[in-house]
Amino acid sequence: MRHMSDTERRCETCGHFFRHYTRTKTGGYCATAYGHCPYPGMKVRKLEDTCQKWTPAAREAGKTSAPE
Repeated sequence: MRHMSDTERRCETCGHFFRHYTRTKTGGYCATAYGHCPYPGMKVRKLEDTCQKWTPAAREAGKTSAPE
């Protein structure tokens, strides 16, 4: 198994992380640089943040991170 660097083990690539989006004036969505992590307790995170609870994100077929 390949060792991941600290820059790869960011909240952005964590399975616990939920990215935040904002609605645009045209009705679309735009990703923000923030999100939240519910594990082990709810906290606001930036994409580049790291922590000891990092786990790889599951990339399931058909799974989208953007709101519909």
